[in-house]
Amino acid sequence: MLEKSPLQKPTRWRTFLRRFQPDGFPRKLAVRRKNQQQPGTRHHPEKTRIDPAKVTIRPYLPDLPEIRSDIAIYHDTMTALDTQVGKLLDELKNAGLGDDTIILYYGDHVGITPRGKRYLKDSGTHIPMLLQVPKKWQHLSRFKPGQKVDEPVAFVDLAPTLLSLAGTKKPEQMQGRAFLGTHRVEPAKDDMVFLFADRFDKIYGMRRGLTDGRWKYIRRFTPHLSAAPYSYYQFSQAGWRAWQQAWKEGKLKGRHKDIWLGNQPIEELFDLQSDPWEVNNLATDTSHVKRLTTMRARLKNKMIEVKDTGLIPEPMFAELAHSQPISSYWNTRSAKLPSLADLAFTASDRNTKNLPLLIKTLDSKDPVTRYWAAQGILIPGKSANHAQPDMTRLLTDSQSAIRVTAAQYLFTLGKKEQSVTALMAELNRKKKQRICPAQHHQCHHSNQRTG
Repeated sequence: MLEKSPLQKPTRWRTFLRRFQPDGFPRKLAVRRKNQQQPGTRHHPEKTRIDPAKVTIRPYLPDLPEIRSDIAIYHDTMTALDTQVGKLLDELKNAGLGDDTIILYYGDHVGITPRGKRYLKDSGTHIPMLLQVPKKWQHLSRFKPGQKVDEPVAFVDLAPTLLSLAGTKKPEQMQGRAFLGTHRVEPAKDDMVFLFADRFDKIYGMRRGLTDGRWKYIRRFTPHLSAAPYSYYQFSQAGWRAWQQAWKEGKLKGRHKDIWLGNQPIEELFDLQSDPWEVNNLATDTSHVKRLTTMRARLKNKMIEVKDTGLIPEPMFAELAHSQPISSYWNTRSAKLPSLADLAFTASDRNTKNLPLLIKTLDSKDPVTRYWAAQGILIPGKSANHAQPDMTRLLTDSQSAIRVTAAQYLFTLGKKEQSVTALMAELNRKKKQRICPAQHHQCHHSNQRTG
């Protein structure tokens, strides 16, 4: 990936790009532009090209001056990015390479503006993607110039597509499908894109989803947590800070207030055609029971299919996988994935009828199983107070993720001193460990969360 165009002269472009072009195939070049992710976080201009008073406030956002300003800055940032890309295209053209280069222009997420990046709503996952295929290579694309394409495409499809454009099939173990090239794979009639999110920096929150472009299903596996970020990354932006402050001052109502509260909806179902901003959750609408049930089952099956490593708490990665990638470890346990996925769904149901099963499951010898059983008791909070003896003994469990879950549970019951003592002991235990190697190991594997 290139931070900027390293070559300005046409002759250098030709020499540079020739390395990326197998004989008989188009050129492909990845260029990454900097400073487009965090508008307004590094500097806040006194005046924007667009008047903040004239920007459109989507219904999921409160109408606050800071949010208006951030949206205006974001528009200005995108204009600057388009200008940079235009210059890059001019460089290709001037180098005589424009008719020999297939261009994919896309974002890596939908911006940092509130309820954008890291949220499974379309405001965070439905990225823009533009495709340009020269006439010379039109046979590698089934799409026509100017056509708006509505077939589901995900990031996981990009690697197979680039291989296909080079005339190569993807390896058997590679996920995704090629949507261009000699090895294009037609999408299934009911094809859906798999969505996932696990952490806001240091803030944990496991969510999964599916969408076919018309319907969206989202499942929270940590529904007891707030939907707001509580993350430095987000709060580096004025809009998020203003939104939180307005909530603290009691100035918000409805959805603008609810995002900051715990006990979020376990499931969400949206009709993106009639509700493009995803503010009307149909999961409790009895007329959509069949669709909800079907999409729930499909999500579970998808998590099993991709060997979703998000089912494993990150603190367990190093101990369970040792020096191998966490996805490789998961491959050795693939036979147990269906039962573990079932347990994760049961645990996140927030249903006290599941408590006898969950309490019994705390005795499992498998740490991942114990973790989800403990999570299932934590999530209902005080409604699961009769599990206190069983959860208290987990304060001495061999796994830190389970010990912390037990401490969180005790805190919800009002056992604050006991909980804080346990958490402080956990922090002191971490101080005695070699932090840097552990952090490196965890970060390395956290990039492979979908196996």
